[in-house]
Amino acid sequence: MNGEQFNRLEQLIVAFKEEMQTGFSSFKEEIRTDLGSFKEEMQADIGSFKEEIRADLGSFKDEMQAGFGSFKEEMRTDLGSFKEEMQAGFGSFKEEIRADLGSFKDEMQANFGDFKDEMQSNFGSFKGEVRADIGNFKEEIKADFRQQLGIQSEHFQDKLDLVVEGHEILRKEIREVREELCEKIKFVDFKIDAVAADLKAHRADTEVHRKVYKVKED
Repeated sequence: MNGEQFNRLEQLIVAFKEEMQTGFSSFKEEIRTDLGSFKEEMQADIGSFKEEIRADLGSFKDEMQAGFGSFKEEMRTDLGSFKEEMQAGFGSFKEEIRADLGSFKDEMQANFGDFKDEMQSNFGSFKGEVRADIGNFKEEIKADFRQQLGIQSEHFQDKLDLVVEGHEILRKEIREVREELCEKIKFVDFKIDAVAADLKAHRADTEVHRKVYKVKED
């Protein structure tokens, strides 16, 4: 092997090394880009899901407050009307019902007590129903969130498996290239040793011929 062939071989080895480095860098950038995109998609999906849950809870809260507010206003209106009617009737028939005021007062207190107890009972039932509905809604939201989280976890695990598989394939290819490159380097070393031996033999032969020529000249 002459010097030009050796330089050519050295250039091929350098070019092959640069090509491998460039390919590996490009693969790493693609993996980083895919992981970045997947991360952004996951964050966007989770953000959207959280916003939907907040919006639904806010709407449900507003509806409950509006309904309870309307119920309170109706009760206040009914009690106000009842009070006004009673005051008007009491003013008109004050003289007539003075003798029966005691018994009427007792009846009114008893009726108002029953009405109050009934209202408290109904309001307690209403509160219990609202709490039960809120509890069921929370459980449904938790179940849906767990399901979505499981789906996203499986999706992420699939992509992670692809990344691991890609790394294994790349590691295998790098190992094969390294072994092939070692074999080529050993072959080059062998050739260099052979050329060195040839040069050494040639130099020794040249030295012998120089001595023979010198003896003949003498």
